[in-house]
This record gives sequence, structure tokens and C-alpha cells, in this order.
Amino acid sequence: MLKLLLILFTGIFVSCFYFPFATPLLPAGMNTKMLIAVLGLMIGGMKMLGSKGAEVDKTFFTLSIYALIVSLICFFAVTYNGTIDTAYVFYMMSMWTWLGGAYAICNIIKAVHGKVSITLVSNYLIAVCVFQCVMALIIDSVPYVQRVVDSYVLLGQDFNKSVNRLYSVGAHLDTAGMRYSLVLVLLAHILLKIQKTTYKRWLWLYLVAYAIIVVIGNMMARTTSVGMVLSVVYLLMNSGLHKLQLLPSTRLLWTWIGGIALLVVPYLVYKYNTDANFYKDVRFAFEGFFALYEKGEWNVGSNEQLKNMVVFPDNIKTWIIGDGYFNNPIHTDPNYIGKITGGYYMGTDVGYLRLIFYMGLTGLFAFSIFMCKAAQMAINRFKGYGMMIFLLLAVHFIVWFKVSSDCFVIFALLLCIPQKDNEEYDKFIAVEK
Repeated sequence: MLKLLLILFTGIFVSCFYFPFATPLLPAGMNTKMLIAVLGLMIGGMKMLGSKGAEVDKTFFTLSIYALIVSLICFFAVTYNGTIDTAYVFYMMSMWTWLGGAYAICNIIKAVHGKVSITLVSNYLIAVCVFQCVMALIIDSVPYVQRVVDSYVLLGQDFNKSVNRLYSVGAHLDTAGMRYSLVLVLLAHILLKIQKTTYKRWLWLYLVAYAIIVVIGNMMARTTSVGMVLSVVYLLMNSGLHKLQLLPSTRLLWTWIGGIALLVVPYLVYKYNTDANFYKDVRFAFEGFFALYEKGEWNVGSNEQLKNMVVFPDNIKTWIIGDGYFNNPIHTDPNYIGKITGGYYMGTDVGYLRLIFYMGLTGLFAFSIFMCKAAQMAINRFKGYGMMIFLLLAVHFIVWFKVSSDCFVIFALLLCIPQKDNEEYDKFIAVEK
């Protein structure tokens, strides 16, 4: 019973880190991610005292240099343009906050399980995403729960309600969709390797989790489709199905997929035809697929909006170093005398364009190099996980076509897992031949 309670509390910590939110229970300006980062700092401090000295991990030192370059470019962009928008000026501090929180999470998992690994961290992330999806439906259908969540979770619920979007405890809009996408890639990797581990008896449970995140995750944010597509391609390419040949090592996986589909699809069809809310949410989640089936063409409302937001800089200075505005300055900068637009600066929410308008191609290139360096370090640390980590990076760059959120959170977690611990855990769960 004690172990179950510890696992539950660990899951709560993981959720508060992966889907951070502000709350009246914390001091103003602090969110749950920052709180866990402070905990990570305390854990690190105690370890330093216990070891009578400490060495700075070369990985973290190198990443700090790359993040510092991003921060300095943003500082120059803001100073040169005379703006007060510091959205990415302190990105190095943001990076260390993610790393501090990830360090705390990995140490908590190790304290509870005696081990920490990519698989263990993935299991917690999968469970947290399933919880967030289920919770989103509960919040949407139970007014009392919605009132409680709205009272203690400060997440911009008014906007979510105005656009009629599902939200959960810290999970909403495209940021949630991006993080669901990352977990779907992790899930695909586990599904491909599961037959060689002691987790194979839980194959059906992983598939149920996958279905929940795909369906409800897309109801919350269609950005989840990025992870859905990448994970399906990953599964097909590594199962031999792209060559119309099914590898023996994945036959059990596809047998379970077929069996679960036979049970789940009829139920979803029934709900689609009998539940008005479910009908609306599913139509929203898979709007493009419905349009392709019914009209013969791919058509998604948000994509049409994005097309209207494609606004390129009209001068060399902006292309090189940006205008120093990431957020719309109309309500924040009393000295702004530029073009008046609604919504975001220059009326665009396209991730790449927002970053260019803020810090130019110089900053965008530096930021991209930082993310690629983080992925490279993770690939070098964990042999056999290269394709999975590459796809995690792909999620980041694909999502930037829609929003400017970054996925450093997942690399922070990976880089806080010791290579030796991960190798030992992989051997621990390996099925004897």
C-alpha cells in the first residue's frame, strides 16, 4: 500500500512538472514547474554536501552555453529595437528551471523504484497524459469538478471556454497537444520493444493508453495529430508493413492492435451517433479526416486561419535581428508606434514567424541549434534510442509551423537519466532468451 501511495504522489509530481500551472496556493509569479525545480536544487545541494564537492556535468555546461547564446541574441534584439518584451531574454534560466525540475523528477522516481530509466519515466508520462485526457472529459461534464479546478488551477480557462475547447489540470491548447505528441512517440518505441521485456503482459494496457491519448488528446488540441502520425509511421517502418511484410517480433503487437480495434471502433461509432457532445468533439478532433472522407479534400479550420497569418518581414533588419516583439505590444508597450494588429504581433501565430519577428533568423538559427544539440546529446547518451529521440526533435520542428512552444521538457528529462542506470534497467526488464 505504501508503494502504491508513493507511486501516486510521484505521478502527481510528474504531472505538475510536465503540465505546469499557476495556483493561488503558491506565491504570485510561481508555478508548479518552478516549485519542483526548487526541489531539484535542494536535492542537488544535499548530494553536493554529501559528496564533499561536486563536478558540473559537461552536458549541462555545454547546453548552458548554447542557451546563453540564445538569451544574448534576444537581449540584443530587444535592446537594439528599444522594446521591453523579454519573452526569451532569460531562456537560459528557463532551461535551468526545466533541468532542475527534471532532475527532481528523476531522483524521486529512483527513490521510489530504486532505479530510473527512459522506460520508467515514459511510464509515468503515459499515465499522466491518460489522466489529463480523462480529467478533461470529467471537467467538461461535471460542473462541480470544473468549479474546483477553475478555483485552484490558473490556466486561462475563460479563453478555453470562449472557443469551446476541452482543458484539464495544466493541459490545454497546443502546448498540451505538443506534449501528448512527445508521449505518443515514447509509446510507439515501447510498443516496438515490449516483446523483449517483462512488460509484454501489459501490451494491451499500453495500446489502450495510446488510443485514449490519440482520441481525447486530439479533442483537446489537434496538434496531437503530429505525434499520432509520427508514431504510426514509426510503428509501420519498424514492423515491416511498409514493405507489406510483418516482422515476427511485432506479430503480437499487431494482433493486439487488431483485437482492441474490433472492440473500440464499434463503441466509438456508437458514441458518435448517440452522444451530441462526443459527436462535436470527435468532429473537431479529426476534422481533416472527416473533410477528406466527405468532401474529398483535406480541410481544417485552424489551418485556414494559419494561412491568413503567414506574414513575412518586409525589411532586412527584421529578417536578421527581428523587431524585438514576441507578444502583441499594444497592451504592454506604451512607446509602441508600429502597425496595430489584433491577436499576436503582426497578426501571426505561426511559430517560425513569431520567432523571426522577435529575434530574427539569427535567433531562430541559434534556438534551433540549441534544440538539435540537446537531441544529439541524448542520442549519444542512449544507444538504441536514436530514432525515438530524432522523432521527438521532429515533433518540435513540426509543431513550430503552428505555435512557438518548444519541447526541451522531454530532453531535460532524458538528460537527467544516467546512462548506466538506463542500461541496467533495460537489462533488468529484458526477457531471457
